[in-house]
Amino acid sequence: MAVLIPFLLYGYLPCARLHVLKWRKGSKSVLRNRIQATMDSEIERMLGHSHIVMKKPSEVSRKLAEMKQSGKASFQVVTDFDMTLTKFNENGQRCSSTLSALQMSDRMPEWYRKTSHELFDHFHPIEFDHTMTIAEKIPFMIDWWSQAHDNLVKCKLNIADLETIVRESRIRLRDGCDEFLRFAQENSIPVMIFSAGVTQVIDHVLRQQAHLWPNIKVVSNAMQFDEQGHMIGFEGDIIHTFNKNEGVLEHSSYFKNIADRHNIILMGDAIGDIRMAEGVHNIANLLSIGFLNEREKATERLAQYEDTFDIVLIDDMSMTVPQQIFSYLLSC
Repeated sequence: MAVLIPFLLYGYLPCARLHVLKWRKGSKSVLRNRIQATMDSEIERMLGHSHIVMKKPSEVSRKLAEMKQSGKASFQVVTDFDMTLTKFNENGQRCSSTLSALQMSDRMPEWYRKTSHELFDHFHPIEFDHTMTIAEKIPFMIDWWSQAHDNLVKCKLNIADLETIVRESRIRLRDGCDEFLRFAQENSIPVMIFSAGVTQVIDHVLRQQAHLWPNIKVVSNAMQFDEQGHMIGFEGDIIHTFNKNEGVLEHSSYFKNIADRHNIILMGDAIGDIRMAEGVHNIANLLSIGFLNEREKATERLAQYEDTFDIVLIDDMSMTVPQQIFSYLLSC
């Protein structure tokens, strides 16, 4: 049974009035008693908002308590980038991903922008089709990424143009993301960014809107350039939405160096992101946070998200909840 925690325990905010939720009891006292029975008061205050959904609040409470007891030297963060550290929308306008920033730029050829839009319209619904299994989706994702990368290579993008393209794009870090990453750096908490986007674009976004701290490791699709600075391809195999677990294995040396950090905070906006920590050994606790960004899609997707992630944030364009969890875990 999913629990939708009401705002300050007194009624629901409009964005969370979702008929798919299984909670049907009307008594506020019953709801309050259930929450208090499964979560301590500090966690209740932190997560007691109507846009936060947890299927198993007692499990979240247990993980947080054990992680807090273990101390900050046991933490690491594994996170997606596009629409996780970045916003899905801002002021009613859709924000860009690292790849769509290139695909929508006026500095890119018109044929490239048109073809990219057509690919998105065809493959994006498949990526989020809740009636398909991940195995069924993977061939389509490989096809999508392959065509997108091939088209980008044909544009002969110059490395000198990347910084400007990113600056002019609609990529926006979530409110509070800079503070979240700074907090991790100040407390020596490693942050691995797993992304199906573009490494160099991620680097520019972090430098322009936050900071590329030394505790951050980016694993994504890295562009290759020739001596004249023109793009000629990508390094290694394609990283798409549903094969990030393979990236873990390829970067096993990274996790080996932080093997004593057995408590993981994992964040993503797609169901496949939960696999980012597969292959990591000796995990004591994995606390997963899922960003369900499209409010209008919440009705059809919520059940799958709450089955996948410990905490689901509905239409939240900030890093407030992850930051509060950090602060709670590091408090005395």
